[in-house]
Amino acid sequence: MTNHLVSRFRVKKLSPKQRLPIYKASQLPDLVDEAIKLNRSVPVIETGVEKEEEEEHDLQAAINAAHAAVTTGAKMNSYIPTPDASHTIDMAEYHQMYTTHFDPPQRLIRFNMTDNDLFKSNYVMDEYDMAFLSQLESPVPEDELELVMDHMEHLVNTQMPHLDLDPSQIPTCPELIKMLPESFPTDHPVLESIILHWRERRIQRSGRPIIPQLRYEESTRKGDNDPYVCFRRRDTRSTRKTRRTDQQASERLRKLRREMEKARNLCGMVLRREKLRKEGFIQEHAVFVKRCELREYQASLGIKEEDIFIPAYKKKRHKRESHTSGSTTIKIPLSRLRDDDPSHGKSLLQLAIEKDLARKREEDIGFEDITACPYQPFPLDLPCCFFNSFSPKDDHAPQFRKRIGRGGRIFIDRTRFKIPTSIEPRYRFDPDIDPTKEDVVFEENEDGDCLEYLWNSWQQPGKKVDEEKKQDQKIRPLRIRLLSPKPSASSSTTVQHTNNSVP
Repeated sequence: MTNHLVSRFRVKKLSPKQRLPIYKASQLPDLVDEAIKLNRSVPVIETGVEKEEEEEHDLQAAINAAHAAVTTGAKMNSYIPTPDASHTIDMAEYHQMYTTHFDPPQRLIRFNMTDNDLFKSNYVMDEYDMAFLSQLESPVPEDELELVMDHMEHLVNTQMPHLDLDPSQIPTCPELIKMLPESFPTDHPVLESIILHWRERRIQRSGRPIIPQLRYEESTRKGDNDPYVCFRRRDTRSTRKTRRTDQQASERLRKLRREMEKARNLCGMVLRREKLRKEGFIQEHAVFVKRCELREYQASLGIKEEDIFIPAYKKKRHKRESHTSGSTTIKIPLSRLRDDDPSHGKSLLQLAIEKDLARKREEDIGFEDITACPYQPFPLDLPCCFFNSFSPKDDHAPQFRKRIGRGGRIFIDRTRFKIPTSIEPRYRFDPDIDPTKEDVVFEENEDGDCLEYLWNSWQQPGKKVDEEKKQDQKIRPLRIRLLSPKPSASSSTTVQHTNNSVP
């Protein structure tokens, strides 16, 4: 049991909320001997100084010498220097400082003021001030010198606290005299000399106070092991992380690394793609420039055939693998294959026309274009050709109609525009117009100029504008090719369609 207790010994932080067990001396073995046997380090007693300062050579030597002097009685070779308070002072001086007459207070506890509170100034003269007083022509008491020096120190430390950062900003003697309060006597004959002496002392101290002050730890200086710092804040130790939290943090870092590598690879691939695109654009531009130059040379030399310099694109045929190795293969002559190729033996102009025709076929899927159709409709029956109906013309038809609604309200309806019946046969094949309907009604927002143009075109369908004729002549070959049936490759005969109406 004892060995089990010793092996599990661990220095833990004491807490008032934690219950501590109590053991007798007979229940516990000698901890020092057991620690030596188990090669376990005995916990070091805290020295009360910083952890970084505990490892200093002088401090360790003094602690070891003091421990050896207590345990073995050896002489202390090294020690921590402290002021000696063993000597005594003169009794006359002691009685002058501390009176023997003491009257106990009747009520409450009373105390006297300290010696520092009794002094008028906090400045204390040194040997430099004594040498300065000896050089003055008119004698000045020491108390007055200390009072003036203390006023100057307090005034500058209050109004210019960061003077040590830039000593060149120390004010001059006239400026310092203006900074003194009004209650301070400025008519003293040696006041200016004392101020100049204080200014020289402050310059020698690089802007710092003449009397050294307690140095505190500054928040801006972290990790500064200055031995002259009196008070330092104790930083709380961070809680120890468990293995689970360490694994989670490392897993997050690995995941972040993988994501960053993927993003980097994607950026590299995008950059490579854009470079290839740029090279492709440059090559296409160079080809375009060369073709333009070729066109200019052809125009200047009078060359009309384009196939000599720009051969037609030939699509490569992929060879199909034969599934049966023992079957006989029939070879087709190469000339026959070239003749079957639709792009073989055609110029660029023919290929461009066929491409436009194919595009127009795709756009006109589901529609029937009869505006420029070369075919004539089937002839009507003979009775229908001579049938004609007569209807009385009402030139004085009313343009408005009056009706009465609910509550006695009066409504005026305007008669809509009617299209003449002579324009019906032109649109009889349109699926969205009913041929049995007598008239087609237009909306009220139709423009008058548009209706007039439609009326003129319907009354005189043979007249067209010269620009429309030119445009129609350009598109007419395409329309004829679109409406003509495509000849099959197997048929040896072709049907030629003629139209006398086509110019």
